[in-house]
Amino acid sequence: MNVIRRSVLMGVAALGLAACAGPAPTGSVLEETSRANLKIVGTDVSVDKIGLSTKGRPVPADRVDELVTAFAQQGLVGQGAGAREVNAVIDLESVNVITAGQSILIGGESVMAGKLSLVDARTGDELMPPTDVRAGGGGWVLGGFVAVAARDEAETEVSQMAQRFVERSKTLVFGAEE
Repeated sequence: MNVIRRSVLMGVAALGLAACAGPAPTGSVLEETSRANLKIVGTDVSVDKIGLSTKGRPVPADRVDELVTAFAQQGLVGQGAGAREVNAVIDLESVNVITAGQSILIGGESVMAGKLSLVDARTGDELMPPTDVRAGGGGWVLGGFVAVAARDEAETEVSQMAQRFVERSKTLVFGAEE
């Protein structure tokens, strides 16, 4: 009986960890010469794939779009000192704002997942293929009542995730700041 209990607990722990955004990127996916030649001049955000609202606790998709766009304008536009002007294209695939039930039963955190690509602003040529980006916010991985108490309002969590998503996107393009 003790083996079954341990197996169930390990399964629940694995589900909780699977709900996490994972580690932040530590470096650029681009070669140094490529990224040195770039300057981000615009952003294009799409939330079409998430539906009308986030999963879990609902936040309207248009509000998610507003938040991600605002952070992208602030954190990506103007980055880089190169001569090649590019647009950062963010395509959100899913946004889950953790519910009280998820918090108590399996833990985890709210997660925003999507792809970032770079396209030449003049020609539309793809310079960086769609690259996975995940960002988390809110929640407490271990679950329980502490996890419920640690949650923020749904829109606050989406805002936190949007900011982290853009920060991780910037790292994927330019590398970690020293």
